[in-house]
Amino acid sequence: MNKKFSAKKQISHKVVIFWSMIGFVTLAFVVAIIIMFVNAQSTRSINDIRNLYEEEVFQQEGSYYVYVYSKIGITDEQAELDKASDLEELIVTYMTYAKRHSNARRIYGMNVDSFRNKSAVFMSGSTNVVGSARFSGLRINADDIPILMLIENGKVSKAYLTEKEIRDALDKDMNP
Repeated sequence: MNKKFSAKKQISHKVVIFWSMIGFVTLAFVVAIIIMFVNAQSTRSINDIRNLYEEEVFQQEGSYYVYVYSKIGITDEQAELDKASDLEELIVTYMTYAKRHSNARRIYGMNVDSFRNKSAVFMSGSTNVVGSARFSGLRINADDIPILMLIENGKVSKAYLTEKEIRDALDKDMNP
């Protein structure tokens, strides 16, 4: 037998280290691409908002917004649907902004079409939510919907009732 063929080839440590580094760099690159893809996902519609029910409105941590809205309309004129559709793009933009910026206030939804949230809506009287720390203390006039509430320290500190007020508040948060 020929000695050249019978002897096993020795793999150099340099070759092992080289291929290990190539594998590690490739793996790191793939993980980085996946992370960038996941973070780049933007919110696409108002349906992506996390809805809160009853006392959950006051149980989130930190300072955050609650967007009170209706999808099917609760007044005869259904003007709230027009106002909501005008604001939808802004709300979705803010949801994406809050997702990408960890220091931004979170935004949650409160759909008043839900049986559990309907008790906060009244057909007469004025909207009175500022200072409320319990769901039972929320009084929202149906004609004012949608509204945006700022919750700080477990109670409503501000309420934005008009489309302009809502736009100004969210624009100010996105462009400090």
